[in-house]
Amino acid sequence: MLDFNIQDRSIIFLEKDFFEGKDMSTLGSLCTKSYRRGDYYMTYVYSKIGIQKTGIDAFYLYLVLSLFKLGYINIANKILKKNQQLIEGLFYKNSVDVKDLIEFCVLFEYDEIPLNLRGEFDSLSDNDVLKLIYNARKNKDKESILKLSSYFEELQDSFYKTYIATVLGSIFSPIYFNYAANKEFFTPNMIDKNLNFNINSLSLRAIDSEIVDLFGYHNFEARDFKFYSYPYDDGLANMHLLEYKGKYLILDCGAYNNDYDIGKIDAIGFLRALNVDIRNVEGVFITHAHLDHYGSIDVLKGFGLKFFMTRQTYDLILKVGFCLDGFDINIVKYDEVVKLNTFSVIPFRNGHILGSCGYDILFGNKRLIYTGDFCLNNQFTVEGLDLKKLIQRGKIDLLAIEGTYLNKKDGLEYRDNQIILSKVVKKLNNHQIKTLIPSFAIGRAQEVALILQSYNSLRTPALIDGEAADITYYFQRQIDKNIINRLTSVSNNDMKFKLFNYDVFIVSSGMFQRDSTSYRYYYELKDKDAAIVKVGYISQNNSIMNEINIFENSQFFFDIPLSGHASYNQLVEAIITLSPENVIFVHTV
Repeated sequence: MLDFNIQDRSIIFLEKDFFEGKDMSTLGSLCTKSYRRGDYYMTYVYSKIGIQKTGIDAFYLYLVLSLFKLGYINIANKILKKNQQLIEGLFYKNSVDVKDLIEFCVLFEYDEIPLNLRGEFDSLSDNDVLKLIYNARKNKDKESILKLSSYFEELQDSFYKTYIATVLGSIFSPIYFNYAANKEFFTPNMIDKNLNFNINSLSLRAIDSEIVDLFGYHNFEARDFKFYSYPYDDGLANMHLLEYKGKYLILDCGAYNNDYDIGKIDAIGFLRALNVDIRNVEGVFITHAHLDHYGSIDVLKGFGLKFFMTRQTYDLILKVGFCLDGFDINIVKYDEVVKLNTFSVIPFRNGHILGSCGYDILFGNKRLIYTGDFCLNNQFTVEGLDLKKLIQRGKIDLLAIEGTYLNKKDGLEYRDNQIILSKVVKKLNNHQIKTLIPSFAIGRAQEVALILQSYNSLRTPALIDGEAADITYYFQRQIDKNIINRLTSVSNNDMKFKLFNYDVFIVSSGMFQRDSTSYRYYYELKDKDAAIVKVGYISQNNSIMNEINIFENSQFFFDIPLSGHASYNQLVEAIITLSPENVIFVHTV
């Protein structure tokens, strides 16, 4: 029986029972205690586990409360709308703390406190923040507003500072918004999430959440130029073709992953189907060193084509053992123009991984931006894409923008997932649960290591293994950060030694392909006290997912997206900021 009421037992002992004893009956108390301690991240984690494992209604209450407190108001409201009847049923049960139910009613603006909760509400101090907010919103009288305003001045809690500003602003005047903004009561997290009140108060341009529905996918034809994408039938292998006056550029030429091998695309067949004379292709521009963007360039070898990429992309492709002998490789530099006969191409930093770039392409009087895989937020290993630089270069006729997270509107932002990862791994590490983090060798493994170091998540050193190990040395030299140190090791010892001496394993491949190092670790750990933390994309078509689903029934499995791709909100922000004439989404099905 799960108990959501606060128990006398310390959260330390509850966590010990949960992580070491796999005692699911502690989840309710862990949820409540985490919420009361202000740890909304772990409240979110525990409530999601509770919903998945038990479906008990009280977990929905703490899920929406934690999301609300983290600033995800719209997502919390969506979940509430779907589960309102379940949550409101808690008003008539004695299963959760009444104070949490009252807070729920106040935050989600119930007109009346439910009768079953009224007695407890009335017994609150007149200076209780919940009572002050409720009375000010309901009564809209001078006394209530003045009381709340006075409390606002003295309050230290940044969440309630922000929330009270919205209440006062909606009741009285936008002056409260501006006052709060000037006093920096809005936390960076709150502003990032584009809450309605601070969009208005800070004069940010409102974002239409459905704006992406207005645009096209993959291909575009104008009167004087055309853009085509290789069909995504076999997976997200990227290849695009720009045509202008019988001349062409190829943008990326990737492969896709199967369980056991690499699937090459039919690049030549794609060009022939479009009646392309390959002699008129002026260049092949590769955005970065991920297989789905370069893995089929050998199909184009032998046709006299020029290939363009940054030095770091070139180095990283070689590091993973891809042979570039016989290719006419031309190294490009950020923000320096590559002049071809028909096209001028400017590589720009796009914030995805080390060495990645997008391409700003000029031809005739037209301009095309191809973002490649991009990210607006800074990561530990790379700075985010700076949209302002692209605006300065003038009008954009076509924006070909990646859409990896186009259909994932309700995800958490990157920084919040960083914090969740650090907290989850720290708890697993403290309880000596062997933790496997499958990670892409290029970019993600190094990012994960730096996150865990930055947030002091490691009681014992983590181990980087697989292809990621050698690549980490390269990253360390390039970004001038000590990834390999007393907290993170690279080992060439045998598996038995590594499993005995380490508890956290950051291992490639991130796709969990069979015969990869990450799969070998999984095979060794699957019958032990272990956890898998998924931080990136694993295809649902990968048969390993069936095994993971079985693993999840008896062991710990956490899905914490730490993507170097633009989130849905970032896609919308990029489109609005750049204001192109036309938009198409690529890198999405």
